[in-house]
Amino acid sequence: KINYTLKYVSRIFALFSNLHAWASLASFISVYLERGNKDKFFSLKNKSICSACLRKLNFSELVPVISFLFLRG
Repeated sequence: KINYTLKYVSRIFALFSNLHAWASLASFISVYLERGNKDKFFSLKNKSICSACLRKLNFSELVPVISFLFLRG
């Protein structure tokens, strides 16, 4: 019974790992294309900005779960 449960837990973990990897890649490509369309050179030195007010974002605002909790939804 343990091997049976472990088999499904490992499959679920692999599924979520793959979803996370693809979501991260899609997010990176989205940012790359958005910055490229605005004639900005893509670099890791460029800070993320709010598209509404053009304010530079803090680290806590870049992590989805932390920013959701910090900004209260």
